[in-house]
Amino acid sequence: MKRFLCVITALAMIFSFASCSKLPEAEKDTTTTTAKAPKVKEITKNAEFKDKNGRVVFTVEVTYPEISKNASESTLDYVNRVTAEVFEETCHFAQRNTENAAAFMDSRGSDIPWSKKITFESTYLSGKYVCFLVKESFSSRGEATAEPSFSTRCFDISKGLPCDIMYFSANPDASIYTIEDTVVPLVSQKALYDFYPSGMGLANLQMEKIPDIFDINNFFFTEEGMGFYFDRYLLDETLRGSYSCVIPWAELEGIFVHPESIA
Repeated sequence: MKRFLCVITALAMIFSFASCSKLPEAEKDTTTTTAKAPKVKEITKNAEFKDKNGRVVFTVEVTYPEISKNASESTLDYVNRVTAEVFEETCHFAQRNTENAAAFMDSRGSDIPWSKKITFESTYLSGKYVCFLVKESFSSRGEATAEPSFSTRCFDISKGLPCDIMYFSANPDASIYTIEDTVVPLVSQKALYDFYPSGMGLANLQMEKIPDIFDINNFFFTEEGMGFYFDRYLLDETLRGSYSCVIPWAELEGIFVHPESIA
């Protein structure tokens, strides 16, 4: 009998230890780890280009992002190389146009050089994706302060690759043309009252051109929604810069998904 009680006591102690070493279901740690967004700092580079007489005829200023931390070295190297190359490309453009700039200045009797200014605006930054709206201004009469034209640089941080509009399609089988046809009416509706800059709307004649000039690849994304842009001169040759609008994610349900919802 004593032997039997000893066995029962030993088993009870084992079960008691096992139950204490396992957290109750309600106390389990259910937190998930979210990748941190990379750190971004701005780098500004300037360059001057001269004609054969040593006169400055073209100036360049580019402010671009450099990301660090919270991403693999290969991803950081790739993204930073792509953004830094914008400065080099702009310098090549200026170099190719020094003679044109000099001739223009001579024709006007001016000593004011041509100028180009480019800045990157971060529209989305997370541990999965980064998106920059690139704003480019040009002037043939000094400092480039005109309304900018837009382009974009968007990256999949987890893969270290550029991402296009189809990354965010809610239907992987949909063609880009079908998606574009679906988005155009939403952009046209925004054109009534909510285009950048100044929340302005378009005239009826301009709105009629939207289906013909709209390019769905001219996109960016924010926490609030998907943005689209196009050059204003496509609507009116006297206009410069870009129009843009942001369509909330809720209005894009079934068309696009929020970046953080992508597996």
